[in-house]
Parts: sequence; C-alpha cells; structure tokens
Amino acid sequence: MGTDVKITILGCGGSGGTPLICGHWGNCDENEPKNKRTRASIAIQSETTTIIIDTGADFRQQILRENITDIDAVIYSHSHADHINGFDDLRYASIKQRINGQDDYITPIHADEITLNNMKSIFPYMFVISDDGLYRPLISDNVFNDGEDITIGDITVQTFRQIHGSGASNGFRIGNIGYSTDVSEMTDAGLAKLQGIHTWIVDCGQYGSTEDELTVHPNLERVLRWNETVGASKLYLTHLTPRQDYQIINIETPNYIQCAYDGLKLMTSV
Repeated sequence: MGTDVKITILGCGGSGGTPLICGHWGNCDENEPKNKRTRASIAIQSETTTIIIDTGADFRQQILRENITDIDAVIYSHSHADHINGFDDLRYASIKQRINGQDDYITPIHADEITLNNMKSIFPYMFVISDDGLYRPLISDNVFNDGEDITIGDITVQTFRQIHGSGASNGFRIGNIGYSTDVSEMTDAGLAKLQGIHTWIVDCGQYGSTEDELTVHPNLERVLRWNETVGASKLYLTHLTPRQDYQIINIETPNYIQCAYDGLKLMTSV
C-alpha cells in the first residue's frame, strides 16, 4: 500500500508575482481571483509529513493561507531570489517546535551544492552561531546530488537536473506527479525520470513567445515537445507572469492543459 500525498500549489507566479509591485496586472483580468499569483512553490503532505519546495518572498503568506502548522523539511530547486527570499521565515518553524517542547528542533533543508553555497553567502547568519553566542542555527543543511532521491518521513521525492538559461535547477517527481519550475530545457535524464507520470506541473513562463525569444523559461510548444516523451495526461502551467491571463490561456489550450493557480490541490500516492 502506498502513502496518500496531497500536493498544494502554494504559488504559481513568476519572479515578481501577479500583480507586480505598484499594481501592474499586465494582460491579466484583476477581477479573476486565479490571476492573483504568489511566487512559485509547492507543499507535499501526507498525514504525518510536510515538505515544502522553495521559500520565496511570499513563503509566510502561503503557509498561513494554507494553514500549514508544521514543516518537516524544505527542498530547494535553485537559488534564484524568487525561490529563496523567504528563507529567514523558516527560523520560526523551528522556534514553534521548540516552544511546543522539542527543545533542540532544527528544520532540515535540502539543496544541491551550488544552491546551498549561494544561500550560505546570502544568509550566512542562518548557518552559524553569532559571535556573541546568542543566535544559533535553526536549520540543518543537507546536500543532494543530481538524480538523488530524498526521503523525509513517509514521503520520497525523486530529483533530476534541469537546464535554466545559462544555469541549472532541480525538478521533482512525487508519485505520479512531476514538478518542473524554472526550466528552459529538459535533460534526457529528467525526461526519463518523469516518464509514466499522469500530471505535470510545468513551467510555461514564456507562454506566447516564439522559439527565438525564449531565454530562461519555455513556451507551450516546447512544453508539448517535452511531453511527447513524458506522456503526462494532464499539464498544469506554472511560473506564470502578468502577460498570461488564467481564463484566456484555458480557452486557448486543450482541456488537458490548464493554468495552475494558488491553492490548487492534487493527490497522488508514493
């Protein structure tokens, strides 16, 4: 018997969210609630375990919105600002556990070596004891290698490498659901890892762009080309920007393709 797992889209927005700062909605209808998007992140939850992928600037808001009361681990796709800038708030997940009696509780994070080194450079105080000894680390850092599985509690998350512009990111498979944000090209290993999934939450941040306009995100045509190998029967488009209206994209695409939205919940088994 597998473990039932719920995946919640905490955020499906691009690096600036929708609307952008100062109320810029772009092509999005501001009266459509599903156009209001926070930064890209998901929660993976069984009855006993909660894993978060990425802690962007909206992390606190997302956790409160979904009434998530405990966090067992965080896994990072990469170290771009919109995926890590809420990292400081993770301290309070550990503090809550300590208040509730787990005196030495430390929240584990998992990232590849480059991502972890970048985070240590940006948030050094999260990883070391302060000079006066008053502040101590409330997280523990764990490196995972390309393609390595990560098991937290009763949930196993499979990882794979992706190309993201001139850099890289990590994608994930949880049971029969794939999660690929911030990807401009899929690797052969990544496509192989995703084969057999039924649902793919996949970056389409440059929906509507031509091939020669693509930089760090894909358009729909590229996603569909990848899916010829992956074979997912349902695609949820994520990392969407104010250029991409929820209702318009759903009208323009076949029924098996749909915009993700903040708060969307999916089920799988691991």
